[in-house]
Parts: sequence; structure tokens; C-alpha cells
Amino acid sequence: KTSKNQDYRYIVEQHHPDLVLSQTHQTIISETFSNVWLAQAIEKKNASQDGLLLASCGSPRRAVIVAWGRLDNREELAQLLGLSNQELRLLSDPQVILRAYLKWSNSCTTRLFGDFSFVIYDILENSLICARDQIGIKPFYYYESNDMFIFSSSMSFFHRIPNLNLKPRVEWATRFLLSNSLAMDFETTPYESIFKLPPAYHYTLTADKLIKTNYFTFHTDKIHFKTTEEYIDYYHEYLDAAVKHRVKVDTPLGSELSGGLDSSTVTAYAAKHYSGSLINFHAFGFAHFKHEPQQILRVSQHIGIPMTHICCNQPLFKSSKSPDKTLGAPMQQTNADLYEIFYDLAAKHGVRTLLSGFGGDEFVSSIYSHLYLNELLHDKKYNQLYKNLPGNALSRAFRFSKFIWHFRNRGNLESNNMNTAYNKQWLNHVIKEESVNTYSLKDAYDALNLSSYKYQNLDQFTLNNRLAPFISTRTEECTLMAGTYGIEYRWPLLDVRLIQAFLSIPSSEKYHCGVGRYLHKRAIGKMVPYEITAQRSKSMGKRIVKSTPKQIALNHDLHPGLQQLINQSKLFKQENQLLKLAKNNTLNWENIELVIFLQNIRRVNALDQWLKYYFPKDCEWR
Repeated sequence: KTSKNQDYRYIVEQHHPDLVLSQTHQTIISETFSNVWLAQAIEKKNASQDGLLLASCGSPRRAVIVAWGRLDNREELAQLLGLSNQELRLLSDPQVILRAYLKWSNSCTTRLFGDFSFVIYDILENSLICARDQIGIKPFYYYESNDMFIFSSSMSFFHRIPNLNLKPRVEWATRFLLSNSLAMDFETTPYESIFKLPPAYHYTLTADKLIKTNYFTFHTDKIHFKTTEEYIDYYHEYLDAAVKHRVKVDTPLGSELSGGLDSSTVTAYAAKHYSGSLINFHAFGFAHFKHEPQQILRVSQHIGIPMTHICCNQPLFKSSKSPDKTLGAPMQQTNADLYEIFYDLAAKHGVRTLLSGFGGDEFVSSIYSHLYLNELLHDKKYNQLYKNLPGNALSRAFRFSKFIWHFRNRGNLESNNMNTAYNKQWLNHVIKEESVNTYSLKDAYDALNLSSYKYQNLDQFTLNNRLAPFISTRTEECTLMAGTYGIEYRWPLLDVRLIQAFLSIPSSEKYHCGVGRYLHKRAIGKMVPYEITAQRSKSMGKRIVKSTPKQIALNHDLHPGLQQLINQSKLFKQENQLLKLAKNNTLNWENIELVIFLQNIRRVNALDQWLKYYFPKDCEWR
């Protein structure tokens, strides 16, 4: 959609090393058409003579694709496309997607499953189709004007394009200063003119219009089996397949392992399906709390993993990577930074694929399965509610009466600790009142508090609360940060078909007599040690390793744009209190208020660093 006279190939020529995540593993190929320029980072080992052209199909060439991702259903697509096994072996995943596009046009996205973002240029139609997977694993950012459409996997790329006049989004900055979660969004970004392609969407772009299509939504229609074993088998089939699809690699494999239910599940099934030697299978975990080493090693011993790496003091790790350069914006989901020590270790052992159990708590092994009790209460199924409470007849009767009285008119996720933290965070925010009022921050912040909602059932909570921007924000940022080490992240428990299978199973299979995560625990019983599945909470005991922040002090000489937003006197008082306690060695990180002070300083520093990296001090802020 660019002018025919504009040629951006020089961007690749001049900035090639800066445009790939990993200079060790990647190179760039690009191709220019009449009014479209496409470029893609590819593995250096694949950059053969025919790699000088982007993946295409048709004779003469009908369509070209640039893609980042992988397919889970190659075999199913091959049958629908009439491809033989021999033909399929010769085709890459992007080439399979192209053939799906030629057969089904834009609706091909409804048949694709995996982790992907891609753009197809239809040469004959002179149009683009841009698509992103259903969960939003792979990032996709874009800029649109009357005569230009620019897309990239990282926001940093847009700073390479001349005359875009990028500006920070002030509302985003104020939200970020208050809460990381409040700043996360499916479509908007920290920049006024840069947006995200939302998960489960494809955009069709022609010379005169942009059509946005939501190609996938989850549903809660229930399946009905005769026995509970059939539900377990049904769920297990999808769980097993979700991991199996993600370990089809010919390089060393890594898996995060906390000793909790989800990471233990992924690690156990990955070891089962990994085709390489277990000597090339690596587990990575933290040991900050009392029971973590024991639980991690219990899983490793049970599976027979010889290479288990336990990190006891993550703050000592010094990263050479710049989040601002990689992401193009402040990091919103801190796991991408927290787990960087894993990426470094993994890369040193030749690991190119890293698995995570993230997504289990939120979806298929939901820690909120007790909402089944609220479902029974809402539907007035009092007899079933009584039977699903733990204890003998007397204690169950007491719990039944207490439950009904407690939830008669309250939110069903109410927590005194949660309410206290939310209230203190609001009272200690460092944003000027003018901005608080301009962007209605109090209303937006209150909407984050789970305690204020009364969800009628687990399905409603999953679709309205868990299917939220914090999921794709984490996968976007972790994908990019791990990519700088040449590592591809994969999240089996965020498999879209697995989540749909979970939603299709009645809630009665997910909670029983005080036991949460009931369906998942029964499904993995033969693979994961009993000591893991028998855990009633996520607690790993008392913190043993001292929590030591990498930085407590505020950045000096804050960017002028940032000074316009913050209450500096309030922020300086918080900093002085932290520094004084640190000097006296009396910092107590169990004090919620002190943690909030530290978070405020971290967010201000992150914004300051980003603004100084990309914007001159005299840049126009508002």
C-alpha cells in the first residue's frame, strides 16, 4: 500500500543486524513488488539459493507469504488439500498456509491451528491478508495511514521508517504508571499510531479499504458422556496432542519446571514425546521457596531427566539484552525479564525450543474451578451443592449454610488480601490528579478488582476474565525476549483445541468435594508424581532466598514528558523511605506498601528509559 516511488529495501541493507532478534541464528530475505515490500527473518541454515525468494505458490506466482509460526494440524490440512505424504514432507508450514489460502481464500484462517502471525500478498488481486493465531502467541503490530500500511513483529521496527512521527500514547502511560495490567490491551499499544492485530482476527487489505474479521470464538456447548472416565479420556487426548505437537524438534529441548501442577504436566508429557535423547532434555526452575527444590527434583527423578537446572538467586543475573530495543516499548509483563536467566542457560546448552506451563491456571487446570459451587447456587441446585462440599454430614451442613449466607450478595472471588492490596495501590499511586480525571483511571482500576464481580459459573469467568490481554501480552513479550537468544517459546496449555475441549466438558467434572483442578489431576495421574497432583494449594512454603531487587533508586534527570504526568514529591518520598530502610537493612518485602513503592519506581524508571531511548527530551508529548 506504499507509493510506487518508495523503496524501503535500504532499511534492510543499512540496519540488517538490528532487524533480527538473534544475529547468531537469523538473516533477512526480502522482495519488492509493484507497491508492496516484504521482508522476513529466517534461519541462516535455511538461507540457501532458493531461500532468496519468499515462500510462494502458483505458476506464474499467485501469492507470497511472510510468516512466523508453526501449524499443529498439517496432516489434517494435507488431507483436505489433497496433498500426499511425500508432498507434505517437502512443504514448510508457510507453504501449507499458502495452499490453504488458494483453496479457501481468506476463510482459510478458520482451518488453521497453531502459533502464527502471517501476511499473504495476493499478487493477482493486489491485496494483503494479515492473520494472527486464536490466542495471540506470535506478535503482530501495524501502522496505517491513507497511503501506507506497515506491519512488524516488533514495535522497534517502526522507528526505522522515516517520517512516521511516532508519539507515545499518554493514556497508556498513565495506565502503566498505575498498574501493568491496566495498560495491557488487545489492540492499542504504547504508541498513538501503532496497533496490534488482535488474536483470532484476520485483516484483508486492498487499495481502498481494510476489512477486519474475527474468525474464531470459543463456545460453551457441552458434550455429554455416560461415564466420568469418558470425559477424562476426551480431555487427555487433547492434552497429550497439545504437548506432542510442540515437541517435534530435532534440537535440544527445554521446559520450565516449578514443581507445580502445570509445569510438571508439560515437562512430563514433553519427555514422553521428545524424539531425541533425554540427555538433550533440559528443565529450568527457580528455588526461592522452601519446597520448590524438592518438588522440582521429584518430577525430574520421576521422569528421569538428567539435566535439571535450578536457579536460586535470579536477581544476580545481568542481562546484555535491551527490552526497549527488542520490544520497542516498556515491558508490561515482567515474566519476560524474570525468566531471562532460563533463556541464557538454555542457549548455552543448544536449546532452541522452550516449553512453559503458563495458561493452565487460567484455563484447562483452572485454579478457579471452585466456581462450580457458585454455579450450583445460582441454578438453585442445593442438593448437588451440599454433596460437593468437603467433610462429614455435620461439617458439610455447616459449610453449606455458611456458603449460602456468604455469597448471597457478594462477589464470589472476594479476598481480604486482594482488597487490601488494591486499595493500597490506589492510595499510593504517583499520577497527577489531572491525568487521573482526564482518563477516568479510578473507574478503569476498579474494574480490575476480581472481588467486585459475581460470576455465575466457571465458563463465564473463563471467557470474560481469563481470555484477557494479559495472556497475549505475556506471550508477545516472552516470544520476543526469548527470540533474542535464538529460542522459540511454546505454551502447550494455551492450545486452542485443548481449551475448547475443556470448555465443552461440564463443570461437575472439574471440582469435587473440595478438590479443585479435578479433571486435570485425574487425567495426568499416570504421568505426574502423586505428590504433585495431591497438592491442595500453589504454596511452596516460606520464602528462603532473600528477595533482592536489582534497583531501588529512581532514575536521575527524568524525561520531561514523564515529569508532566507524575506527582514527583509523592514519588520522591516513597523512594527516600525505601532507600532509608535499605541502608539500615530493614526492608521487609512482606509489607504490601513497600512493594507498591518499589513497583512505582520500577514503572517510572521503565517509562523514563523508553522515552530517553526513542524520543528526544523536547519531543511533543501531548
